[in-house]
Amino acid sequence: GAGELIPDESYGTIIDSMGADSIIASLASLADNRSVIHCQSAHSVRRVREQCSWATTASVLESCFQEAAGMSK
Repeated sequence: GAGELIPDESYGTIIDSMGADSIIASLASLADNRSVIHCQSAHSVRRVREQCSWATTASVLESCFQEAAGMSK
C-alpha cells in the first residue's frame, strides 16, 4: 500500500482524509513549497527502483520458497 512506498513525508504526501478541506490544504502546502515535491520525487524514484524491481521481487520470493522448504540461504 501507500505506507510501504511512502514511509514518511520525505517520500510523498498521504492525505489523511478525502474531504475537500484536507485535499485543498495538502495541495496548497505542496504548491507553496515546490522543493518538497522534487525531494519526494527523488526519494520515491530511488525507493521504487531499489525495492520494487523484478530482480528484487524475485529474490524475496525465492527466499520465501527456500525458507518454506527449509533451505534458507
